[in-house]
Amino acid sequence: MFDAATSAAQAGDVSEATRLNVEFHFAIVDACGNDLLASIMRSLKGPVRRVFRMTQDSVAVDPGADHAALLKAITDHDAETAGRLAYDHIEATRLPTLEHVAKLAADAQ
Repeated sequence: MFDAATSAAQAGDVSEATRLNVEFHFAIVDACGNDLLASIMRSLKGPVRRVFRMTQDSVAVDPGADHAALLKAITDHDAETAGRLAYDHIEATRLPTLEHVAKLAADAQ
Protein backbone atom coordinates (compact mmCIF):
# COMPACT_ATOMS: atom_id res chain seq x y z
CA MET A 1 0.00 0.00 0.00
CA PHE A 2 2.79 2.43 0.90
CA ASP A 3 4.66 1.95 -2.36
CA ALA A 4 1.43 2.33 -4.33
CA ALA A 5 0.56 5.55 -2.49
CA THR A 6 4.04 6.98 -3.04
CA SER A 7 3.98 5.97 -6.72
CA ALA A 8 0.55 7.50 -7.22
CA ALA A 9 1.64 10.76 -5.58
CA GLN A 10 4.84 10.91 -7.65
CA ALA A 11 2.85 10.22 -10.85
CA GLY A 12 0.47 13.06 -10.02
CA ASP A 13 -2.48 10.72 -9.47
CA VAL A 14 -3.94 12.75 -6.63
CA SER A 15 -7.16 10.77 -6.59
CA GLU A 16 -5.44 7.40 -6.07
CA ALA A 17 -2.87 8.77 -3.62
CA THR A 18 -5.68 10.34 -1.60
CA ARG A 19 -7.76 7.15 -1.68
CA LEU A 20 -4.85 5.08 -0.38
CA ASN A 21 -4.00 7.66 2.28
CA VAL A 22 -7.58 7.74 3.55
CA GLU A 23 -7.84 3.95 3.49
CA PHE A 24 -4.70 3.62 5.60
CA HIS A 25 -6.00 6.05 8.23
CA PHE A 26 -9.36 4.32 8.40
CA ALA A 27 -7.75 0.87 8.58
CA ILE A 28 -5.94 2.05 11.71
CA VAL A 29 -9.23 3.24 13.21
CA ASP A 30 -10.96 -0.04 12.34
CA ALA A 31 -8.10 -2.09 13.79
CA CYS A 32 -8.30 -0.37 17.16
CA GLY A 33 -11.56 -2.17 17.93
CA ASN A 34 -13.35 0.90 19.24
CA ASP A 35 -16.81 0.75 17.65
CA LEU A 36 -17.77 4.26 18.78
CA LEU A 37 -14.61 5.78 17.31
CA ALA A 38 -15.03 3.80 14.09
CA SER A 39 -18.64 4.98 13.77
CA ILE A 40 -17.68 8.62 14.31
CA MET A 41 -14.78 8.37 11.88
CA ARG A 42 -16.91 6.71 9.17
CA SER A 43 -19.18 9.76 9.27
CA LEU A 44 -16.11 11.92 8.62
CA LYS A 45 -14.67 9.86 5.75
CA GLY A 46 -15.95 12.18 3.01
CA PRO A 47 -14.68 15.39 4.62
CA VAL A 48 -11.36 13.74 5.48
CA ARG A 49 -10.96 12.62 1.86
CA ARG A 50 -11.69 16.18 0.62
CA VAL A 51 -9.16 17.75 3.01
CA PHE A 52 -6.50 15.19 2.12
CA ARG A 53 -7.11 15.76 -1.58
CA MET A 54 -7.08 19.56 -1.30
CA THR A 55 -3.88 19.60 0.71
CA GLN A 56 -1.94 16.72 -0.85
CA ASP A 57 0.66 18.98 -2.45
CA SER A 58 0.93 21.42 0.45
CA VAL A 59 2.28 18.99 3.03
CA ALA A 60 5.98 18.15 2.74
CA VAL A 61 5.71 14.79 4.48
CA ASP A 62 6.17 11.41 2.85
CA PRO A 63 3.09 9.65 4.18
CA GLY A 64 4.41 6.31 2.96
CA ALA A 65 7.44 6.47 5.25
CA ASP A 66 5.38 7.76 8.18
CA HIS A 67 2.69 5.15 7.64
CA ALA A 68 5.16 2.27 7.28
CA ALA A 69 6.87 3.20 10.54
CA LEU A 70 3.52 3.54 12.30
CA LEU A 71 2.30 0.20 11.01
CA LYS A 72 5.51 -1.48 12.16
CA ALA A 73 5.10 -0.05 15.66
CA ILE A 74 1.48 -1.22 15.74
CA THR A 75 2.29 -4.74 14.53
CA ASP A 76 5.17 -4.87 17.04
CA HIS A 77 2.63 -3.97 19.76
CA ASP A 78 4.79 -0.97 20.66
CA ALA A 79 2.09 1.43 21.84
CA GLU A 80 4.55 4.07 23.03
CA THR A 81 6.31 4.30 19.66
CA ALA A 82 3.03 4.10 17.74
CA GLY A 83 1.59 6.94 19.80
CA ARG A 84 4.68 9.09 19.31
CA LEU A 85 4.78 8.41 15.56
CA ALA A 86 1.06 9.18 15.18
CA TYR A 87 1.48 12.42 17.13
CA ASP A 88 4.56 13.43 15.11
CA HIS A 89 2.73 12.66 11.84
CA ILE A 90 -0.22 14.80 12.87
CA GLU A 91 2.00 17.66 14.02
CA ALA A 92 4.05 17.59 10.80
CA THR A 93 0.90 17.94 8.71
CA ARG A 94 -1.41 20.02 10.94
CA LEU A 95 -0.12 23.55 10.33
CA PRO A 96 0.60 23.17 6.59
CA THR A 97 -2.88 21.68 6.16
CA LEU A 98 -4.61 24.47 8.10
CA GLU A 99 -2.62 27.14 6.25
CA HIS A 100 -3.45 25.62 2.87
CA VAL A 101 -7.16 25.34 3.67
CA ALA A 102 -7.19 28.96 4.88
CA LYS A 103 -5.48 30.08 1.66
CA LEU A 104 -8.02 28.18 -0.45
CA ALA A 105 -10.86 29.79 1.51
CA ALA A 106 -9.35 33.26 1.09
CA ASP A 107 -8.80 32.70 -2.64
CA ALA A 108 -12.43 31.62 -3.03
CA GLN A 109 -13.72 34.92 -1.64
